Amino acid sequence: MAESYKADEDAKQEVRTMPQRPKTRRIVLRCPLLFTFNDRVSGNRFLADVVAHGRALAVMEGEGEVWMCGVNPGGLAAVGKDENLAYQEFRKEYTLVLHEIAEDAQTFGAFKQEVERFFNETNQPTEQDWLAAVQEVRAGRITGQCMPQLVRTRKRGRD
Repeated sequence: MAESYKADEDAKQEVRTMPQRPKTRRIVLRCPLLFTFNDRVSGNRFLADVVAHGRALAVMEGEGEVWMCGVNPGGLAAVGKDENLAYQEFRKEYTLVLHEIAEDAQTFGAFKQEVERFFNETNQPTEQDWLAAVQEVRAGRITGQCMPQLVRTRKRGRD
């Protein structure tokens, strides 16, 4: 389900493997989510404000685990004991990837190109599940109770 994040610049290959949700567990609920992340990232002689509008799927399992699986970015997934912890882990993983890209980029242009590639990567199976979950929301079978109930804390204007 989750894909690996790959960066290839100047023949240097780096692979970051994201956690993968086991396929044999019983799924209780799938909840489609939209998110906006704002980050300030510094790199090699550049400082960038990155605003990302993405899609993710929260997958609640009967065993008390919740997975946050990225649709866009598709190479991102995280797990937690509830929807809030899964969201927090997803957010942390996203931020780590941004900082890794900035660290590896030699120029702002290279950073921008790699962030766009990373973010535009679509996890096709998760996208199909996300679209099906959207239909469940529209039919009234999924309500807002599956959404992460986040306490927003702002640091210097960032989330």
